[in-house]
Amino acid sequence: MKNRFLLIIFITLIIISCSASLENAILGHKIYLKENEASGYIIPETNEYNNTKFWIVSIDEIKRARSLRTLTYLGSDLQYHYFKTWNKIVKKGEITFFALYHIGCEIPTHRTIDEEINYIPKGLNFHPWIKVKIHKDKCIVESDITQDTWNQRTNSSIVNLDISNYLPEKLKFCDNEIDSSHFAYKELEAWFKNNTTEWKRSFVSFAVGTLYESEEIYINVLENAVVVYFKVNDPVGEQIVHTKDPNILTHKCEKLK
Repeated sequence: MKNRFLLIIFITLIIISCSASLENAILGHKIYLKENEASGYIIPETNEYNNTKFWIVSIDEIKRARSLRTLTYLGSDLQYHYFKTWNKIVKKGEITFFALYHIGCEIPTHRTIDEEINYIPKGLNFHPWIKVKIHKDKCIVESDITQDTWNQRTNSSIVNLDISNYLPEKLKFCDNEIDSSHFAYKELEAWFKNNTTEWKRSFVSFAVGTLYESEEIYINVLENAVVVYFKVNDPVGEQIVHTKDPNILTHKCEKLK
C-alpha cells in the first residue's frame, strides 16, 4: 500500500513536470513579466478598453515581457503611453497591457486610445496597428503608416535578404560576447551568406533555442528553423524565418566551455 502511494506521488510529479515543460515550449519563455512586479496599474478613460488594467512599468521591466516583438501602440494621455502585446496563451498574472511614462518613449504623434483605434491613415481604408521597438533605454513608436509602408510590410511573405550585412560588431552568444574573429560568429555569418533567399515573414511565437543577440538584432536558432528579428532599423518590417539546414548552427554552447 505504501509503495503504491509513493508510486502515485512519483507519477503525479512527473505529470506536473511534463506539463510545465510543455507550457514553456508553447509559450516560448520560462519567465514572464508579472502583475506583482509592476508599480500599480491605471484604468484609462476610454471606450475601447473599458475597465482594462494597464500596468505601470519601466523600460527595463517591459524588456522582460513575452512576445515583445508584437508590442503595439494603443494611445496616450497626459501622463502615460499605452501598449499591448499579442499573446495567444497568457499565463495567470502575466502582463499584456502596459502603461509607460512619457519620458521613456519617442512617439511621432500622440493620440488618445479612442482616437488611435479610429484613426485611418490617408490611402488606407482600415486602422493599421502601430509597432513599437524597445531599444536600450527608449521605446520607439514607428511613424504613421502610409500606403507604401503598408504595402512593403504585407505584399509578400517571401523575403530575399543577406542578413550577414546586418550583423553587429559583437553578439551575445551562450553568455559570452563574441566578435567577427570567433568561430561561432564566422559560422553564423557564413550561413547567412549561403541563405539569402526564401526567408518568410512570420507572426508565430517560437520557443527559445540557441540565441545570438545584441541591441540591434535577435537571432534564435532552433532544430528546424532560424528566426531573425530586427530590434532597430528593420529592413523587412517583421520577424523572418528560414528552415533550410539550420542544424549546423545548433548545440555550440558546449564548445565554449
